Amino acid sequence: MDRTFEELRTEVLALDRDDKRTLADEIEHNLAGSEIGDDAAYRQEWLDEAKRRLDEYRRGEGTNLTREESMGLVRQMIAEAKRAQR
Repeated sequence: MDRTFEELRTEVLALDRDDKRTLADEIEHNLAGSEIGDDAAYRQEWLDEAKRRLDEYRRGEGTNLTREESMGLVRQMIAEAKRAQR
């Protein structure tokens, strides 16, 4: 028996937070890989970006935020976007 989208969605939303995060990471990786078409190139792009950010950090440039600060900014942007839609 094939599961419908809604059945699958309900099952996914019932997962605990860590399992949801793992699944989301796997889906994101799958989508990104299919868009780029080359998993090695995708990984290299992220490695290059990580090195760029580390070099920037070591030079004292850029903005360094904690996870909490980053999430606060994201929540603020989401709230502003929702208000703009009304």
